[in-house]
Amino acid sequence: MTMRKDDKGVYCTERAPERPPIVTATDLLRAALKARNTAAIAKELQVAAETLNAFVAGHGNLSPTLKQQLTSEIFGGAAVYNEELDRLQPSNQAEATSISATPPRFVPPKVKYVVGGMNGQAHKPVLQKGEKPAPVPMGKPTRAGWA
Repeated sequence: MTMRKDDKGVYCTERAPERPPIVTATDLLRAALKARNTAAIAKELQVAAETLNAFVAGHGNLSPTLKQQLTSEIFGGAAVYNEELDRLQPSNQAEATSISATPPRFVPPKVKYVVGGMNGQAHKPVLQKGEKPAPVPMGKPTRAGWA
């Protein structure tokens, strides 16, 4: 958004013009070249600067080999131009490797019984209707932190 003064001297906001959507690799290369110095890139690729400027303006098209060179120049070798799909693909096609060794798979120990259920509490018998629970035996009262 930009600010401008109208006829009465009041500041108004204006929206920037909408950019065309980037759909293909050609659109992406045009947008990337628009933000860069086309003369320096043309010198590096040994192409006329007018050719790149016409491509940026949307009047001309580049050969697939030139698009591949342009892709490696702009993205530093991290991307490869695919001519059939007109898309960019990552140049690293190797499978991802783990940084560290994975731990061994957990195998639970085999025991004859388990104390408590899922929450660690012992089984409580079901009381019949009207039956009161058995009193918990009380030992000598203790105070926390005292012997």
